[in-house]
Amino acid sequence: MDKKTLAGLLFAGGLAVFLYLTIKAKTGSPLDDTNDVGYQISDADLKPLLRAKFPNAQLMLLDKQYYYTSIGEWTKIFEDVLSNMPEHEVDRFDCENFAFLTIARVNEQYHLNTCGFAIGMGWAHSFNVFIADDGIHTLDAETGEVDILNIVDFLIMG
Repeated sequence: MDKKTLAGLLFAGGLAVFLYLTIKAKTGSPLDDTNDVGYQISDADLKPLLRAKFPNAQLMLLDKQYYYTSIGEWTKIFEDVLSNMPEHEVDRFDCENFAFLTIARVNEQYHLNTCGFAIGMGWAHSFNVFIADDGIHTLDAETGEVDILNIVDFLIMG
């Protein structure tokens, strides 16, 4: 399967989840003071930052406004959303499934739309990209490791 077909399939499969959870988060209960995101950035301002960090990536920004938090808050969020993940199962629940579930949990529980889905490392691995007050980071949702992956070929943020 070529890269373009793979990207199309992943986009089609994940888009429904992204859209449902984004709409649910935007129409759900308002954020309380303990969950306030604190920062926001427009798509027009975010795109050049992503392009500078990942110059060869195909970018898809699905929202006009993006909400994010501090790196310290992201640490707490990821401790929460990465707990009780399903067991790794080849082809049935592997890297892209960990990344999609992480996005869904972040969006549903914290109403942040700056945890994106990335394919990288020569189209060999899926992981997350997230925006914090100190910059752009990667997260391997299978291991919980931050900033170990730096090659992004395809990124959906929304």
